[in-house]
Amino acid sequence: MRIHEVALHTAHQHGGVGPILELRKRLFVDLLRWKVPVHKGMEYDEFDTVCARYLVGYDEVTGAARIVMRNLLCDRPYMLQSLWADELAPGADLPSDATSVEGTRMGVDLTLPEDEQLRWRHHMSVALIEWALHYGVRQYSFVTYEDIARKGLEREGWDVRYWGPPVDFPQGRFVAGHFPVDEDVLQRFRAKTGITGPVLVPLDDTQAVPPAQQIAAARLAQGAA
Repeated sequence: MRIHEVALHTAHQHGGVGPILELRKRLFVDLLRWKVPVHKGMEYDEFDTVCARYLVGYDEVTGAARIVMRNLLCDRPYMLQSLWADELAPGADLPSDATSVEGTRMGVDLTLPEDEQLRWRHHMSVALIEWALHYGVRQYSFVTYEDIARKGLEREGWDVRYWGPPVDFPQGRFVAGHFPVDEDVLQRFRAKTGITGPVLVPLDDTQAVPPAQQIAAARLAQGAA
């Protein structure tokens, strides 16, 4: 199992954004009944921009997205800071640089057997730490259901700290928090999951430019020579 880093300008290499946003629609709209935008069976919001980075695990046979997560670096607008700072992090000194990232829209395909869901979650845990180390990120922030934070993140071994107390929203009881990531955390999760090799397939921007843009850039360079 590998987890791929995907951006809007590289999604065509993985069948487009459809597999990512379709899984999100099934999880967050069909199952959880969130009131978020949907277009042609795909869920999206204002943070799905060229700056977003997606961590995606794909089915090796069908190409379907089996697990997804969206990363938003905190040196630009992100969900907690932009939408819920007063409610979920009153008075907190929220991050505002690229050493912190907000992980959002994390979900696994619930049609899979439970043991396979667990394997994908383990691989995503390792991949998100690898991603952070690759980009110099030292902290993940999140907004999620209180039960997921308490019974999921804390029990999985993340050193979770909270920006503020839980708050009731129409969709449920939510809490905002953060946890550190470093090489020690990576090794701890490798030992916990039994995953020894690299999981993340990082985005290589020098190789991921679409062919049409490569041709245009080459012509521009020739004209300047």
